[in-house]
Amino acid sequence: MSAMSKIKLNLDDLAAKPTALGRKAKKSHSETAVAENGVRKIHHNELVAWKHANRPESEYGDLAELGRSLTEKQLQNIGVRELAKPKGKVKYEVFYGRRRWLAARAHDISLDCLVVPASTTDAECFAMQHTENSQTEDVSIWAQIVSYDQALKAGVYKNQAALASSLNIDRKTLNRNMVFTKLSARLNKIIKSFSNTSVKVAQTLVAEEQSALERDDRPNFYAVIEELAEDIRAGKVTPAVIKRALHTHGSNPQAAKPAMKTEHFVLSYQGKKPKIEFSKEAAKAIEANQKKFAKGLEALLKSCQ
Repeated sequence: MSAMSKIKLNLDDLAAKPTALGRKAKKSHSETAVAENGVRKIHHNELVAWKHANRPESEYGDLAELGRSLTEKQLQNIGVRELAKPKGKVKYEVFYGRRRWLAARAHDISLDCLVVPASTTDAECFAMQHTENSQTEDVSIWAQIVSYDQALKAGVYKNQAALASSLNIDRKTLNRNMVFTKLSARLNKIIKSFSNTSVKVAQTLVAEEQSALERDDRPNFYAVIEELAEDIRAGKVTPAVIKRALHTHGSNPQAAKPAMKTEHFVLSYQGKKPKIEFSKEAAKAIEANQKKFAKGLEALLKSCQ
């Protein structure tokens, strides 16, 4: 079996736009396997989802419309691997084209499937899935990174270096984009989907959550994020907006310090004479409001007599 060709996908482009952008990838799948198996017409009920499928439900789009279009013409094949041990009618697992498969079920139709043998490795299937995503350009950075993380945890790849080498992905950019895996369970629960979230926003969320944790100020932090959740989900929020909102609500190091009211002062005694010390904030306010200061000072002096 010939060696798998590598795919070139520049993730620097991905960081700028939260969708899967990439050049046309070379065939990543063993040509021998394709020649032996080729494309077959397979009924949807003979298929099951591959465990490493990378498209989240939030990125399925309009399955009903896709299903209707499939009844007229199927433009792209579905990648399936033969099961080593078929389970009843189910003989293949879908490793790319899962969305098309789900859409086909509603119309009870068969699909054109590119079949590879059961001996095809998970890494080879993953590479073919990666190629498909880079060509369709509709899988977000977040979905891809979550998929990479799952593949690493499942042992499909030994480490990030092996994954990057196999898929020919820039290591530096991959490491930066892996910030999506650091988003906490709480943030995932609040925001639900990061399909439209940029890498910089993800970095800001991770950093600000850690800062809130260190200050024991998580309730305020999560309250602000809940207010912004819809806009974050829609990709309408920038790092500056998040930081400004946290500052306004007091969930940051500066706002966490209690501020004195403009009338506040410190009264101390040195011998028999009272000493008045105003905060900087109060002093500025006093300069802008002379009459108010005069009345306050008069009342203070009377109380000291």
